[in-house]
Amino acid sequence: ILVPNVSTKSFDNATLEMITSPIMTIAVPVIYLAVVIFSVPLNTVSFWILLFHTKKKSPTIIFTINLSLTDFLYSLSLPFQIVYHLSGNNWPFGDYVCRISTVAFYGNMHCSILTTCAISLDRYWGIVKPLHTRHWRTVRSAVIACIFMWALVLLMNSLMITIVTCFDIIPKTITSAVLLHHSFNHFCYMLLCYFKNVKEFTNTEIPDSKRQTINLITVILLCFSVCYVPHIILQIIHTVLRSQKKSLYVYYKLSLGLNSLNCCFDPFIYYFLFRWRRKLT
Repeated sequence: ILVPNVSTKSFDNATLEMITSPIMTIAVPVIYLAVVIFSVPLNTVSFWILLFHTKKKSPTIIFTINLSLTDFLYSLSLPFQIVYHLSGNNWPFGDYVCRISTVAFYGNMHCSILTTCAISLDRYWGIVKPLHTRHWRTVRSAVIACIFMWALVLLMNSLMITIVTCFDIIPKTITSAVLLHHSFNHFCYMLLCYFKNVKEFTNTEIPDSKRQTINLITVILLCFSVCYVPHIILQIIHTVLRSQKKSLYVYYKLSLGLNSLNCCFDPFIYYFLFRWRRKLT
């Protein structure tokens, strides 16, 4: 197994036994292959329509463009993982490509989480506090927010360049930091935004435009729950068990495969977004 700059002594025994599991060498790459087949064309078309055929840009549209770009770039990083897993978890592309592709894989994944959360927050502010936030909920602010998200993600994931092991083992400190500051916290924010929006419409007549907004946030929440929550839970359990010399590593890797399915579900978010925009025009 090729793992640049890392001795096999740094792996725990449970992980070494799981690396050649059928789940790792068959199931995970098959999932990634399916994601590439569907996600690349879907997100290419979505990005083109959002960027060049949406006349009136809004903060939500800007965040959606960023999400589409993130999903597209994430999908482009998957072929490296497909080859890696199908080769029995042997990395054939060298040390440099290993480091860059790993940072691209995790970086785009975390940027997608941040962008999805930003869409939910934008809809929350637009529904619950439209008057208080309209002066800074602008296209320019959304672009700056996207740039900040990319900078933050690249900064955090650049730490992996010195310890990267081609997708397999990441030190517990970095795993925990990424977990706490990205997936789990942002899922909580999305839940809060969802329930605040629903509460805002309680006991009031909901116009069609606002009903479409609720549908949009519901789809975002469902996609996030199906794709990311299993990964979050297994990442927590895997981190805890590693301290006890145990591991659920193979299932953790499978959860990363399920996580990648989000790239195929995001076009449904774009569908509800366009329906919502048509209701407003």
